Amino acid sequence: MYLTNIEVGQKARVVNIEGQGLAKKLYEFGILNGASLQLMAKHPMRGPLVVKVGKSEVALGRRMAGKIQVELDK
Repeated sequence: MYLTNIEVGQKARVVNIEGQGLAKKLYEFGILNGASLQLMAKHPMRGPLVVKVGKSEVALGRRMAGKIQVELDK
């Protein structure tokens, strides 16, 4: 499942990031394999997604978020 598929408020763990360049960029924000995050905001049709990682909130474009594979926290 991809980050774009989860609902606002849901918590998930990153299991894979497609693309080495993207993985390096997201690493700077604390988004890496195994990281826990929570979706804070998402417009239903377009625009960025806002995720909480640790104590920070990060806005990610949909194309970028569509390359982040996650697993929902239980």
